[in-house]
Amino acid sequence: MGTISNTITHGITLGTSGTYASPLTITATGAVTAGTTIAVIGTYPSAAPWTVANYGAVQGYGGIDIGKGTVTNAGTIVGAGGNAFGIDADPLGTVFNTGSLSLITGSGYGILGGRQITNAGTISGSQYVGVSAGSGTVNNTGRRP
Repeated sequence: MGTISNTITHGITLGTSGTYASPLTITATGAVTAGTTIAVIGTYPSAAPWTVANYGAVQGYGGIDIGKGTVTNAGTIVGAGGNAFGIDADPLGTVFNTGSLSLITGSGYGILGGRQITNAGTISGSQYVGVSAGSGTVNNTGRRP
């Protein structure tokens, strides 16, 4: 289990052990600021279902990118690239957002997923929620500014 409670100034790759092990929790005092790379990535395809819980701040070209597993966001995620995304859980992921997802530039998605997307938070940017492969369920009680 990994925990980030300080500021990391580079993108990170999830692992099954080590500092950035899944399940990974970014606490309210934690931040991952990656500049022009994806902030948090779980390699796909992988046998591992990645788990990330963000209560802090994540910012990069893309926010959090997993292939399968679960992303819970109660913090802030900013995608700031040409095809930015807040959370990409394509195609087998599950996303729960009660926080804030923001796309600074580009034409990406706030949440792009495949299995189940629940949004009760705020998403701002060009596109909001999308199911990318096969069938999926979107539960949206959130809003866009």
